[in-house]
Amino acid sequence: MVKHRITIPKGSKDCDGVECEKNFTFEVDVPENKPTAEKIPEPSVAGMTGAASQVLEPPKQQDKGFTHDELSDIMPKGVNFGRCADGSCHEKIKNKNYTENFKACPGCNSNAVPKDVDYCPTCGKTEPDDDDEYWNDSEIELSDN
Repeated sequence: MVKHRITIPKGSKDCDGVECEKNFTFEVDVPENKPTAEKIPEPSVAGMTGAASQVLEPPKQQDKGFTHDELSDIMPKGVNFGRCADGSCHEKIKNKNYTENFKACPGCNSNAVPKDVDYCPTCGKTEPDDDDEYWNDSEIELSDN
C-alpha cells in the first residue's frame, strides 16, 4: 500500500454547504496498481510443443470451376448457348436440353420465350388464363445447325 497525503483547502464547502475554516490534511492508503504479469505470453495453439508456434488461419475457399459438360447440364431452359462464367474460355457451350420451339411475347415482342413456359423471361408477363392467340400463334421453330 502506498500512502498519499490529501489536503482540503480552507474555504472548501462540503455537501451541506458548511465551509472549512482551516486547511485539513490527512493520509490515505492506496493500493499499488502494478500489472500482475510481467511478460506477455506469445499466442500459441494448445497441444503444440517446441519453441516455434504459429497462428493458424482459416483455409481459403476456392471457387469450384465447372467443366463444359457440367455447365451444359445446369444451363436454364430456353438458353441454348453460353460461355464459361469467368470468360477465360472462348468456346461456345451448347445446352444439353436444347430448346427448339419458341413463341413471341405480346408484352415486349421478345421471340425468345420457350413454347412450354407460361411467362416471358425478358419482361415477366405471364400467359393469361384465356387463350391469347398471340402467344399460341407466334410459334417459332429453330433448326439445329
